This record gives sequence, structure tokens and C-alpha cells, in this order.
Amino acid sequence: MYLAIPNQINDTIDRYVEKLGHPVPVKKVVIESGTVTFIGDTHGALDVTSYALAVSVNSRMVCFVGDLVDRGKNQLLNLLFPVECAIFSTRIVIVRGNHESSLTNEYYGFMDELKEFGLLESVYPHILRLYGRLPYALFINGQLIAVHGGIPQGATEIGSWEKLPMDDLEPANQDAFQILWNDPREYVDGFLPGTRGEGTYLFGPDAFNDFARKNGIKLMVRAHEVKKNGYEYMFGDMLVSIFSSRYHKGKAAILDVQVDGGLGKESQKIGIVPDEVEGSIEWPLKRA
Repeated sequence: MYLAIPNQINDTIDRYVEKLGHPVPVKKVVIESGTVTFIGDTHGALDVTSYALAVSVNSRMVCFVGDLVDRGKNQLLNLLFPVECAIFSTRIVIVRGNHESSLTNEYYGFMDELKEFGLLESVYPHILRLYGRLPYALFINGQLIAVHGGIPQGATEIGSWEKLPMDDLEPANQDAFQILWNDPREYVDGFLPGTRGEGTYLFGPDAFNDFARKNGIKLMVRAHEVKKNGYEYMFGDMLVSIFSSRYHKGKAAILDVQVDGGLGKESQKIGIVPDEVEGSIEWPLKRA
């Protein structure tokens, strides 16, 4: 049973860190055609994670847009499963969320789960190292950007994001922090202090449109906020929030984007995860 083998857990995490290589704040990829699947916050919803991976087998890329841990029932396994999948497949990308942080794990359940399993001291340092190596953004074809939270007030050009420090466990850098924590609002002009605490901001359509114009963005995919229906479009449908967690009792959604379809709403498809997903996941993965 995986709970009894911390060395194997650490080996899995360390292999993924090694595969990531030199950490980059913005992972840039070019995909000429096909579908990219985006999964929002899962927060321990292992059934959502396994379902999303199963239905996206033909996608050119699958992006988890952060927050795999905290709050839910299967946090550690929900982290390990996509991590091991990403070791064996370059199609799987994990973008950092605000709960991939030492700031949140102490208060929202992940450290408690590790303590309960007797793994905090042996495993958590390896997980923290992984957090610091995850990219803050996935940038596809210079037009589609995926981040967990939103745009930062002090760095509105993606070129400056590429200079963000890595191995920043909180993160302490304010621009990186805001990429993980900020939220969009239709009624805001520019930026306003956010409701999530000190250092967080809300950004409005004018700030977003300026960001999109400067960087050639046609679509931003982000997560971070509970959505009753699992998703919400904003800013003339150029920004879409995807939420995939069951913890908050709403619908769990996943998003497919046809990257050679112009990136408009007609090239996107929202999928709602069934309330009951058949099958179960065991870790370590068994391979033929």
C-alpha cells in the first residue's frame, strides 16, 4: 500500500522534478493542431482526475491548472497520480496553483493528511521542492495562456514573467503570488485589493484587455474560483474559469480547446464530470 512506502513516493516526486529539468516560470509550447484539455482545481477529487485523464486520451496536451491538494479526501494520491502520468507522458502538464504552497497546506488539510499517514517529515520536503519547480503559466502558440489565478498588477507583459524566481515556496515574489491568487471581475476598473487577504487583487476588463493586447492573447484559461456550474466566461469570452473540485458541492467541469480553431468560443467544449465515476485508481501505477 502506498502509505507504507514513503521512499517510493519520494522517488516518484523526485523523478518528476528531474524530468522538469531547469525550472521555467512560463512553459512555452507549440501545438499546430488538435485539442488541449484543461482541468481546474481538483482538491483531492481523485475520481475527477482519473475521469479527466481517461476522456482526454486523444488530446495533444492535458493541463492541470493547479490546486491538486488541500480540502478533499485523497489529496496525496490526487497529486501522485498526475505526477506519475506526467513522468511517462510529455502530454501532461501541471501548472502551479495557490494551494501548491507552504502557506496554504498548513491550514487547508494537506499537512494534516500527511501527518495522519505519518509522512509529513519524510515526504513533505520533497513535495515542497516540487512546488518550487512547477511553472506559473502554460503559454501555447503565443496566443493561449493558462494560469491558476490571473494577471499581476506589477507585471503585465509575459516576458517579465519569464524572469520570476523559481524555488519560491510561498511564493514571496509579489508578481508570482498574484498570478496564483488574483481574480477577475467585470465591475472593476484596473486593479482593486482582493477579498482573499493582503497582497491579492481583483482585475477588471480594462486591465485584462491591456494585458491581452500587449501579449497577443486570444484566450486565458484559469481556475481558482468556485463556479456552481463548473465554469464561467468573462471579458467578452476571452477569459474562462474552470473549476473541477467536488468539495464545494458544485459541478466539476473540464475544458477542451481546439488550438487550430481560432480559440473563439466555437472552438471550445465544456464537459461536466458525471456525479459517479466508475472504476478506481491504485498507486503505484501498474504497467505491463
